[in-house]
Amino acid sequence: MPADQYWAALPTDDIGEQLQAKVDAYNSDSLITTFGQRWNRSYQYYYGIDPSGIHATSQVLRGGEAGELAEIRVNHSRSLVNTLLNLIVAPKLVWQPKAVNIDYDSVRECNLAAAILEYYWFEKQVSRHAVAAIEEALVFAEGFVLAEWDASAGDDYAAEPGDAATKTGDVRFTNVSTWDVIRDPHKRSWDACDWVIVRLWRNRWDLASKYPDQAADILKASETNTRSDVRRADTNDGSEDDIPCFYFFHKRTAAIPSGRESVFLNTGTVLEDNELSYETIPLYRVSAGEMVGTPFGYTSYADILGVQEVMDALHTAIASNQTTLATQCIVVEEGTDVDPQQIAGGMKVIYIPAGSTTRPEALQLLRTPAEVFSHLQNLKKEQELLFGLNSVVRGEPQSGELSGSALALLQSQALQQSSTIQANYLRFVEGLGSCLLSIIKSRASIPKKIAIVGKNSQFLVTDAEYTGKSIERIRKVQVEIGNPLSQTSAGRIELAKMLMTPMGPDVPPLIKSTEQFLQVLQTGRLEPLTQSISTELLLIKSENEQLSRAAFAPQMQPALPDPVTGMPPPPQLTEESLPPVLLLDDHKLHMREHRSVLANPEARRNPAVARA
Repeated sequence: MPADQYWAALPTDDIGEQLQAKVDAYNSDSLITTFGQRWNRSYQYYYGIDPSGIHATSQVLRGGEAGELAEIRVNHSRSLVNTLLNLIVAPKLVWQPKAVNIDYDSVRECNLAAAILEYYWFEKQVSRHAVAAIEEALVFAEGFVLAEWDASAGDDYAAEPGDAATKTGDVRFTNVSTWDVIRDPHKRSWDACDWVIVRLWRNRWDLASKYPDQAADILKASETNTRSDVRRADTNDGSEDDIPCFYFFHKRTAAIPSGRESVFLNTGTVLEDNELSYETIPLYRVSAGEMVGTPFGYTSYADILGVQEVMDALHTAIASNQTTLATQCIVVEEGTDVDPQQIAGGMKVIYIPAGSTTRPEALQLLRTPAEVFSHLQNLKKEQELLFGLNSVVRGEPQSGELSGSALALLQSQALQQSSTIQANYLRFVEGLGSCLLSIIKSRASIPKKIAIVGKNSQFLVTDAEYTGKSIERIRKVQVEIGNPLSQTSAGRIELAKMLMTPMGPDVPPLIKSTEQFLQVLQTGRLEPLTQSISTELLLIKSENEQLSRAAFAPQMQPALPDPVTGMPPPPQLTEESLPPVLLLDDHKLHMREHRSVLANPEARRNPAVARA
């Protein structure tokens, strides 16, 4: 490589060799080797697998020279991860797309964008990818999701009846593990990385069909890679169809103004090489914490594995003692005339020779020191402490020792402990949402059909189809956690009671019927109750814009000057330039909100605006 040229700016014919060199250098880095050992250890403990590959938590394994040890593993570490994972992902997320301004069209696009995000989150299972990423972050310190535009996905579309159908295209999401994300290990943080290489396993026959010019190289490519991950061996004993395929992304920087994205094989063969076609690198990361001074994450799960190993040893000692020595031995004096048949077989009379002072007695070998059980309980508490949890959130409240308020305090403290990770998760979801809308805006040129909103809001979206232009005003996405009170049955009951009470002399209760009460009780959703006021406020916003434009509307009828004063009369407004008024409107609300049109000096000096 020329010394005076940036390696990422090399031409297509030369970039493949440099990209593969980056992968090889990353795999041989000493820091990555250390991380690889940690990832393997975390993987084995999380899924209950021993170093030989046997699932150790579903059976009792025999160890020791003569099989005298009953090796048993009680996987508390996985239980702790699942508890924390549920705390993070359980609250309902509320999507809040943000537009460039707050006019009626922008608000309408925000409603459409929120509906699209909701659709993809549930119907397209984006939530499943997000949950899998945060689970990997808790276990392996980082989780990733790659968002790509797939032109071959989506529904069939034909512009006219009889035309050949084509695909509408769609966004494809893929979970990527931390060991499949190659980056510069010498950067000080993840945000400082200018480029990233993602390793994915693709079907060689699909790749050969997509890139026919390189089909020969693709079909000859090896399945092996220079470094194995926690699931694959170094030898070629996996699927013969799947091969590692690498995706290179480079940010838009001074050296690479247009950015860059390439697809290449582990042989250095470049399948595709283009400018970056996304606003940012479409790889989104969530971490449990950051390892300061490196572009890698850190998780407390690594801190509890040593404790888990000691707990496994103590469980093995207790189980071995009890399974080996649970059958009691009988001690008798040597030479005593006691037949073994007198001891075995149930209740019998045992005859002791006359004058003998020694009677048969049981040899107590089963007893395990109480310190072992005490230390085991202490280790369990240490694990919970290291992971920021307690017995209350794990479903083991000490109700006999703590009051109800104390239990509630312990639960709230556990939620506070997870707030940092939850904040990382929310930022990660915001990134996914913003990326989704950005890709749709730039790539979705063919109309896509979607179930956007409920029946009560049909007028907000006039069409059942949308394209990228339908949300062109949206700039970013914010995500908030839904009302925690609506997440539990007791909370929904309290919420329903509150909404049945008037909030003032001019503010009636939101719940006015049994049906509405049951709806809040069952779902916790308040949107149906506030639908009327929300839609009317949106209507008023549209009318305010119409009133502001009315003074300058071309439909205004010209008027002749006054014959006495010679001054032009006030403009005559046509009916088409003014919003219609209905008897059922909330006129007090409309008048109060319409005043905002005149709430600036320029509008007050314009008689046309005041007249409108």
